[in-house]
Amino acid sequence: MRSNGSAAQEPGAPDGDASHGDPPLSDAEVDAKVSDLAGLSDIAYGRERSKAAKAMDLPVSWLDKIVRSKKAEIIAQATGSAEPESGGQGRRIEIADFEPWPDRVKGGALIEELARAIREYLILSPRQADAVALWIVFTHTFNAFDFSPKLVIRSPEKRSGKTRLVEVLVRIARRPFFVSGISAAALLRVIEQHAPAMLLDEIDTLMKGDVEMAEALRGMINSGFTRAGARFVKNVPTPDGGFEPRAFSTWCPMLLAGIGKLPDTVADRSITIEMTRKRPDEKVKRLRTRDGGELRDLGRKAARWVVDNLDNIERADPKVPEQLNDRAADAWSPLLAIADVAGGEWPMRARKTAVELSGGEGAETIREMLLNDIRDAFDAKKADCLASDDLVACLIVLDDRPWPEINRGKPLTKAGLARLLKPFKVVSGSIRLEDGRTLKGYYRRSFDDAFVRYTPSTPIQNVTTSQARESAAFGENQNVTSNGGVTFQNPENPSVSAGCDVVTDENQGEPPKSTRVRVHL
Repeated sequence: MRSNGSAAQEPGAPDGDASHGDPPLSDAEVDAKVSDLAGLSDIAYGRERSKAAKAMDLPVSWLDKIVRSKKAEIIAQATGSAEPESGGQGRRIEIADFEPWPDRVKGGALIEELARAIREYLILSPRQADAVALWIVFTHTFNAFDFSPKLVIRSPEKRSGKTRLVEVLVRIARRPFFVSGISAAALLRVIEQHAPAMLLDEIDTLMKGDVEMAEALRGMINSGFTRAGARFVKNVPTPDGGFEPRAFSTWCPMLLAGIGKLPDTVADRSITIEMTRKRPDEKVKRLRTRDGGELRDLGRKAARWVVDNLDNIERADPKVPEQLNDRAADAWSPLLAIADVAGGEWPMRARKTAVELSGGEGAETIREMLLNDIRDAFDAKKADCLASDDLVACLIVLDDRPWPEINRGKPLTKAGLARLLKPFKVVSGSIRLEDGRTLKGYYRRSFDDAFVRYTPSTPIQNVTTSQARESAAFGENQNVTSNGGVTFQNPENPSVSAGCDVVTDENQGEPPKSTRVRVHL
């Protein structure tokens, strides 16, 4: 401490410059100065440290220690972690709730203010900012819903603003917990104990790590999409030395930020924000540790609005745009409910946002892509059957598809094709070609059910009674499946002809019999 304008040098204290003769700073002034220094970048602090140490009459090395401690305290407050406990490892996780804003808040004005504030710190489209603003409010009221959509922030390259967006949300979302690395076991326990808004940065790195950990993470993330299934069961030790299966909750709002694609099952449960690198002529506000006070005020306002409108939010039953598929409709329903309760222009605005961000067919899975390409191959050949070799040859010449190098840089094989088709219960068999050869291959009719279910552009046709011809061909009005007994029209292929005869043991060259059945979709 200070005495008569000079610093008291404690035994063993590091040497440093001291300023003499200036009026002493009060404790409040010192604390304010240290907080300002802790908010500076390393370069800026390096320029200021000597002058600041003299002003506070402290050795520079002492000031460095104090500033480091203050910076750790600020970061701990922002991320919801506490100071290290004496004798323990790491810091105990403590996540605080917002104190609600003292005055009533209008929902429409709140969401508008959120969207505008987000775009002051980040380069996002208006629709993207609207989606993020609605998701922020969702974190304050997620327990009112049956679905918890993931907010996925991704970009093709680094330095595209992903982490900056997470830093913005740390200041506004309810009970935020921001991490760039976490084990599957730790994630499970954090959710079980705190039910925070989990903000996971560098998710691509986590998913590309240990295979077992990546699968556990994916299972936990996926299970948390629906309240009914938001649990993960694992064995835990018991006092008698054995193990007991226990259920852990995975129910919480979750943001996933990373580079590139996430697993299809995760992306399917998400609202995705695609970010791009800022151009040199685009400007945003700085967001240092000491900045963003207005964002925290918005978090308090969101907490107050939810308190005042929770009953209406719980009763909301939003109408979902028909352009959204079933999973996207589930994901957007909480955000649309919030928009409906907020009122004003937000019900319409939120639906436009949903359609723009999630209203397409969505990214194809690898198997959906395969079915589309197989259907195109049959159409291009105008064939009712294709040899396995010929079908693979049609696929591996598609440069814009994964088939030319799907197997660690090598092309798709007949065995690989069979494995991909197995979940659809489509298997190869013996076929007879027009030149009389008998080879292993596929009949188009074997794909009919899969085409209708998984490739939306395939129409469902009426069933008509087939009539055999002397040429052992089928009539032009139908194409009959051999598995499932479902008949579909195929006007592009009017006749099977002698080029594709069934020669399996079950059929012995005879055409399968057609029956009229009811199709359940």
